[in-house]
Amino acid sequence: LEELDARVRALEEGPFKKALEGVTDVEARVVRCAKEAGVTGAVQKRVRPDYYDFPLEDRQKFLAAPSKDHLCKTIIMENKNHDKAMKNNKDSAKYVAVIVQYTKRLSAEKVGAVINGWDGGKGTKKQYHMRLTDDDTSLALSGYGHNAVVPVGMVESMPIIISHRIAELSPQYFWMGGGEVDLKLGCPFQQFVQGFNAHVADVTDD
Repeated sequence: LEELDARVRALEEGPFKKALEGVTDVEARVVRCAKEAGVTGAVQKRVRPDYYDFPLEDRQKFLAAPSKDHLCKTIIMENKNHDKAMKNNKDSAKYVAVIVQYTKRLSAEKVGAVINGWDGGKGTKKQYHMRLTDDDTSLALSGYGHNAVVPVGMVESMPIIISHRIAELSPQYFWMGGGEVDLKLGCPFQQFVQGFNAHVADVTDD
């Protein structure tokens, strides 16, 4: 063990440390967690600070994405009637991270239906009243601020739902927030779903 510790310290003070120079703590955490989950095809990319001032067409070009549909976002949602949902399942999810495309409209009702299904499917719509969390709650749960949320290396563990429309992309690779406003994370769809046990579901109004 002493020999192993010495080797690790040597790496930290040698080439490995130099490779990490200029990399923020968030950037390092996100890529480390992605790789540890088996998302070996994950790629990080820095974008210009005014990235969100531009329309989707320009953001697509900044990331060299195949289409606007490949640009996605992560939204933290809360069941406002969680106490009632717990009557169906005491472990019913109160919070979920939902990944959707910018080109699609999120359906809170469909997200609630997904959780209801996890709980046995016998609940009512009123028991699954899903709403977006406010920025402060989202930050506390995920550890990431507005326009930077990514369901990788979050502060609190929660189920991940990813839109089935993302599975239809060609190629099956999508971009989302990367932990910082000007940092984006690209992932192969299947690797991400398998690595983070994400639930593929219809959660948009098309």
